Amino acid sequence: MFTTVNQHPKSKILTGLAIICMAGIVACQSAGSQTQVAAAPELTQAQKDSVAKAEKEEIKKNTITAPNLTGYYAENEVKADNELKDKTFYVSGKVTDVKKDVLGKIYVTLEGHQMFRQVQCYFEDAETAAKLNKGQKVTFKGTCKGLMMNVLMKECELISAE
Repeated sequence: MFTTVNQHPKSKILTGLAIICMAGIVACQSAGSQTQVAAAPELTQAQKDSVAKAEKEEIKKNTITAPNLTGYYAENEVKADNELKDKTFYVSGKVTDVKKDVLGKIYVTLEGHQMFRQVQCYFEDAETAAKLNKGQKVTFKGTCKGLMMNVLMKECELISAE
């Protein structure tokens, strides 16, 4: 013998809505598999140029030079950390070294404002690293991790190399 539990009227309504929604999802999924999505229109050259210009302006607006970055940390490390640590931005400068650390992680150092204070940009693209040369001007996008002898930038991506 089964016993029945009295459901609250709102519970009955919610259960009914859940069943209707499930049926609607199944219907949408089966209909969606038959629907073709129109391809996005191709951008005109003027639109592509406009996008490229906006990207360049964004990079320029959010770029700090390596000497300015190391100088900022030299002035006041606490203030620099408060404003820059764990933030993602662009850093540009002159390559002083392309190396691997003791764990085999690739990094590029950029000339700072002092001889012994540089920006160390870590990234994973060995093929790109192999093409960089000392003295070359580059721009990286990465996340600042603060000062550890050098200013560390992690998860970097090479944006430009001249």
